[in-house]
Amino acid sequence: MRVAVSSQKTVLDYIDVLKPRETFLLTFIGVCSAIIAAGGYFRSEVIALALIAIGLGSAGCNGLTKSRYHICSHVFGDLVNIG
Repeated sequence: MRVAVSSQKTVLDYIDVLKPRETFLLTFIGVCSAIIAAGGYFRSEVIALALIAIGLGSAGCNGLTKSRYHICSHVFGDLVNIG
């Protein structure tokens, strides 16, 4: 049996797994910390690179954590609901 899934729904589900609000907050805190650590003097290229690296890293970690939770909940049952 095949189930048709729209690609738009799949993309929206993937974005939901990455927790965009938490990712933005972690990225904002990381970039602010980088600016403070640089003493207020920074190059825009370095901050842009830090912004990209922190954003992708935190989104990836959130996605891995949430997917691991779903795998464990299928194996062990729904012991803890961390939604």
